[in-house]
Amino acid sequence: MLPSFDEAEGSVDNYVNRSIYELYSTVNQTALSYYDLKVIDEVQSTEDDFLFKIKNWTKDDDWDSVPKSLELDTVIYAWEDLFVSHGNLMISQRLSNNYQRYAVEYSYQTENGDAVLYYYCKSIYYDLQTIMLSDNDLDYYNAVKRVFYRYNDIASCDLINSDYRDSAEKMRDSINNKYHFIKD
Repeated sequence: MLPSFDEAEGSVDNYVNRSIYELYSTVNQTALSYYDLKVIDEVQSTEDDFLFKIKNWTKDDDWDSVPKSLELDTVIYAWEDLFVSHGNLMISQRLSNNYQRYAVEYSYQTENGDAVLYYYCKSIYYDLQTIMLSDNDLDYYNAVKRVFYRYNDIASCDLINSDYRDSAEKMRDSINNKYHFIKD
């Protein structure tokens, strides 16, 4: 279960204030085997097919060719399995992006603010994993920036409970005070 925003408040600052070396040294990464690389290729291919469908489908297409969330679920579950066994930076970034995609789609297609919040929080979780796995300044900075923008997304989504939006706004502002993603 993900912590509430109040419980997590300040946790981003805890990650942000640590050195990259300290974060990287706490993560136990294992090498990817040939089999794992083949699985990654298969998952990547499935994800690419799904993204192609999203980009190219029209409302005139038949139902079988329309992208479905079950296809994205399959991709996410496969990435999560690989992440659990390897803690790979690229995989955490992909998971973050896919959960963000879900949050955006839920905000467009439903009135379910709890689901939107859940998927944004999952995206933030995997961005925080990316921060911990970062071994260079660019990956670290980009992951912190994505966390900032996910909190911004939560703060600006009217479907989400105002208490969570207020907490997200505080987290966003805290990150911005340190990194100045948005200039005053």
